[in-house]
Amino acid sequence: MQVNRVSLVTLAGLTTAFASLLSTNVHAAQPSTSSPVPAATQPAPAPATQPAVQTEPPAPPTIVVVPVGPPPPQPGEPARPGVPSREPGQSGGATGTGAGATPNANEQRSLLAPEYPEDYYPGMPKQDGVLEGIPIDEKRGLRFAFHGYFRAPMRITKVPRAEGSTKANEGSSNYRTPFLVDDDYYRSGFAYTHIQETDFAELYFSVGNDKVTATVQFQGSVYSDAAKPDISRQPGLSQGWLTYRTNLDFVPFFKTRLRVKGGAFWERYGHMPKYDTYIFARTHQMGENVRLEFEKDDLTFWLQHGIGTHLEDISANQGLTLLNYASVGASYARTVELGGYIFDSTARDKRALSQLTDASMSIVGVDLRADTHYAGRVYAATSYISADQATFMAPAIETMHSYGGRGITENYLGTQSSENGTGSLWNVGMQYDLSLADAYKGWTGKGSPLPWHGDINASLFGMYTFVQSKQASPDPLVNRDDRKAFKWGADAGYRVTEWMSASLRYDRVVLDVDDSANSFRILSPRLSFFTSFITREMLYIQYSRYLYNERIRLRTGQQNLETMPDDHVLKIQAQMTF
Repeated sequence: MQVNRVSLVTLAGLTTAFASLLSTNVHAAQPSTSSPVPAATQPAPAPATQPAVQTEPPAPPTIVVVPVGPPPPQPGEPARPGVPSREPGQSGGATGTGAGATPNANEQRSLLAPEYPEDYYPGMPKQDGVLEGIPIDEKRGLRFAFHGYFRAPMRITKVPRAEGSTKANEGSSNYRTPFLVDDDYYRSGFAYTHIQETDFAELYFSVGNDKVTATVQFQGSVYSDAAKPDISRQPGLSQGWLTYRTNLDFVPFFKTRLRVKGGAFWERYGHMPKYDTYIFARTHQMGENVRLEFEKDDLTFWLQHGIGTHLEDISANQGLTLLNYASVGASYARTVELGGYIFDSTARDKRALSQLTDASMSIVGVDLRADTHYAGRVYAATSYISADQATFMAPAIETMHSYGGRGITENYLGTQSSENGTGSLWNVGMQYDLSLADAYKGWTGKGSPLPWHGDINASLFGMYTFVQSKQASPDPLVNRDDRKAFKWGADAGYRVTEWMSASLRYDRVVLDVDDSANSFRILSPRLSFFTSFITREMLYIQYSRYLYNERIRLRTGQQNLETMPDDHVLKIQAQMTF
């Protein structure tokens, strides 16, 4: 039976049962200090769209659900996961303060790469803004932790009604949800700007200690109490995995840390916070991931490798997809960090009476992070994506605003004559953040020089993509070969006090550098309110003014009988990472 709402009482019961289950079986899972990594439990098959891990211990508790009626028929395509959490806390106006990933504050890891809600675990070193777990078994150090992220935006626009369409005593304008080209996380493609993000929540329940943790994740992208329930946007129980951590004291010369993950989980690489996408990949897999870190004085090196699968969806002509990936990098004194990445995904799952054929997609790239401590932070990355009939692959990889090989085909390579998604993308991205308070502290060792602990911050950011595709045409609306897309933006903000800031963001998006009519601009002032009473949270009000060139239109089929996007949007959004 398909459902999309679980009562709070049921959720509390599930949490208690999950904690009790691990507590009663901890002797089988808890590693010793001498041999901290036991044999991984074997994951069992799960539904094709969102794999999940099951273990052999006692059956899970029954979940009582409240049905809300049958969902509307859905097209024959794979379910798309919810939108991921956003980057927070970076200096820079419009997206500063508060959500998603955070700069790594764990001094035991001398890295600049941010942490995300799924990285938090019971028994982790204390961090500002991260809720500590609740003790449930002092003898074994077991704790229960609940982390996650949510955002809840109200978006509205005012549109004049067509002349002659109103009756007596009717108003002259419509107030409705805006029709936009940049607000669909996967279907907007390169046009996505992260300004008009929609509602989303991801919740992580974990039980364990500093050595072993079991985690399950729930997510959804529509709050059904404030909207018509839509089962296609409620992935529900999306992930479940085990994590083992230990120090390898027998390794000479280096302080060595080992982390092993097994189950259904995602890993994020090359996150571009101002556009909330991944220039390398976010994996959607059932499998394993092993990470080794070697630390010596101010130097830290890491090696990481993972393998996994994403299950097939034969009705959508997507075969079982195999994923193999690795990364290597080095960091110096939390000042500069260099990484290299490689991803290889393949589908070899031909079936009788289907169009399935062999397909592949690979990604290679490098990135650089730097924190000057005196003049801001910078992140720069480049990647190369090569695809061969990628539309037949299950979405084991999410990259560049696109969910799997089919997303890359629809958003970049073309669906008409690209030989089922054959071609390549070369991508470059950067972001520079500057904070007056951080720079002043770097030079003087003192806090902000502004009244009421205020701050002035600014950011400059951009992305460039060069597409080569089999779909070549003299018509700029059809051509996808040798197509160049570029977008950039800047924002600046003034944090008046510790609880309020004002900011202004400007975006310029050019979907085809050789066709200037296919571009638009956005200007977005914002007023934000936040505290430090609980954790990283924010409530803000934002207005966005869109300026479109003549070739910008809504996507085909996006709205019935509508082709023109709206140009005025008001948004009030609440969000928190905990």
